[in-house]
Amino acid sequence: MADEKTTDPFLPIANIGSIMKECLPANTKLTRGAKELVQESVTELICFVALQAQTYAVSHRRKTVNGSDIITALHDLGFARFHAILHKHYASMLRKS
Repeated sequence: MADEKTTDPFLPIANIGSIMKECLPANTKLTRGAKELVQESVTELICFVALQAQTYAVSHRRKTVNGSDIITALHDLGFARFHAILHKHYASMLRKS
């Protein structure tokens, strides 16, 4: 099966670096190791939240995970600090579409 493509489950390292640099003072340098650590951590966080959101969707007899499920999952996993702002942002996105 040499033709099969293996997909990289990580976000692109360049994107990770760009996001990190936006939060830091302009003269801050980042090692590749620091970016890779954040890359792996973010991937694990996404999987963790997605699994919790999927569990919530299934408990409501749905197969599709929606934004509300993600927000609920983040809250339930201890990220309540982000709940209000994400809920407001999600509601704004729904109004636009």
